[in-house]
Amino acid sequence: MTEPQHSQPEDPFIASLVRLAPKSPQDEGDRAALAALRRGLGRPPGAVPEMYRYIAPWFGSVERRGRENAMFIVGSLFGLYPRHSAAAGSPLRALRLLDLDRDSIEKRVLALLNAGRDEIPTHLRHVVHLLASSDRQPPINYETLIQDLRAWNHADRWVQRNWARDWWADYRPTDDQTNASGEDEAEAERDE
Repeated sequence: MTEPQHSQPEDPFIASLVRLAPKSPQDEGDRAALAALRRGLGRPPGAVPEMYRYIAPWFGSVERRGRENAMFIVGSLFGLYPRHSAAAGSPLRALRLLDLDRDSIEKRVLALLNAGRDEIPTHLRHVVHLLASSDRQPPINYETLIQDLRAWNHADRWVQRNWARDWWADYRPTDDQTNASGEDEAEAERDE
């Protein structure tokens, strides 16, 4: 089920996805559409013909492969986890809100942040599976996610920095970790 919306998403594609989502715990949403979108999980963008019905109408008249690929990725993730809110953040912000052993998830987070454009659907799928399997299920801002996916390979890696900030926002190293990293920095300076 989706979070109550104060306004419809500005992106018409995301608005069309939100219309497919359950509106209450008793509502199942458009199960067939969500299942068709889920079939794209782990598959290259555009490889699952069942998805075209829900994505192709939003392509536009000019081919923009980056946006189209992002739409396929977001569509498949939404099929698995139809929890959108304009007030939400990145998938890592949502993940941070769960009651998980953060140390056990950190390798997954680092793999996501290090992923290239071709690898990101796989790493995002793992993160969204964690969200979907939790009782809490915080929403994701899918409008922002499309923009982030399109900018993923930007030279200054601003998307990865924003997502890292979302994940480690409330992290404070213990004294032992601070001392260990301080020793490592001092050793690195001596090596120079």
